[in-house]
Amino acid sequence: MVMKAQKLPGIACWFPFHDYELIQETCTIIKELKIEEVRTAFSWADWERPGGQEWFDYMVGQLHSQGVMLVPCLFYTPLHLAMHKKGSKPQTSFPPNNLEDFSVFTAKMIDRYGYVFEWIQLWNEANWQVYWDQELDPEGKLFAQMVKQAIPICHHANKKIVLGGLSPYDPAWVKRMFDYGVMQNVQALGIHAFPRTWVGPDQTRRPRGKPWISLEAEVQDARNQLKELGLNTEVWITETGHSTWGQGQEREQNNQVQIEFFKEVLSTSADKVFWYTVFDLKYQAENDNTLNNKMEFDEKLYNFGLATVYRNKKPLFHYWRRLADSFNNRKLLIS
Repeated sequence: MVMKAQKLPGIACWFPFHDYELIQETCTIIKELKIEEVRTAFSWADWERPGGQEWFDYMVGQLHSQGVMLVPCLFYTPLHLAMHKKGSKPQTSFPPNNLEDFSVFTAKMIDRYGYVFEWIQLWNEANWQVYWDQELDPEGKLFAQMVKQAIPICHHANKKIVLGGLSPYDPAWVKRMFDYGVMQNVQALGIHAFPRTWVGPDQTRRPRGKPWISLEAEVQDARNQLKELGLNTEVWITETGHSTWGQGQEREQNNQVQIEFFKEVLSTSADKVFWYTVFDLKYQAENDNTLNNKMEFDEKLYNFGLATVYRNKKPLFHYWRRLADSFNNRKLLIS
């Protein structure tokens, strides 16, 4: 039986390098919605840029000032450290030429910012070309070697590890990571799902022959596989949401569907959930699909926010706020 959520989700959001205004505006939303956890990118590539440390200090400091716990997601290979691929310019999705370099970055993040997080995510969507090049590492062996070097560093610092952010949940990838000796040493498996936006029976990124059933079915499939492997690993939904793309009536309908899907998300048995995202993206902004996978512009990608690019709050924002107030009142009554 699926248990109803006892608290609201965290938020998953990315911050473009030096977008100080977005950080400030996001902090305002975090405070309004009483958000307790934020999953965000600790971009290795940005850390290596001039001014990278100062940017990280500001980002982490501002978010921490709101009283939230972070779940940093460490990924994006710096271009100058990326592996060479014949006929292609370096990309942040390429494995590092020296796999140990990622462990060095992981140690730096823990040493400098470990006070703001208990959990750390090692890479994002490593089963998808956009974030980890499948041509350079088709079986995930390089990824496993890289992560295995970072795992002891995390554990030595008493940090728990979430792996994956699988998009979609991929049992074959999980089994490979188990065979490589990785899954046994992490505390949570993350899965991503955007079922009413992208995922459907004809969705090409789903495992062949595996139709979409429901978000809860994905969570249970992951739990069952982990149990079959003899693991007591948590299952997180590290990213999920619904886009409100469209014009006029279509957008109004998608605003309502976003709320309905949010209600479904609240009812899942996942150990943690992170909703994507706070603000819609500007159409002029590059995204990882176009940068690393040369995909065509897709309006859906830019409209997952609780508020528009003009900072107009969507119906889900107001629904979330009412729930947050009711949850807070319940806590006050209990205390």
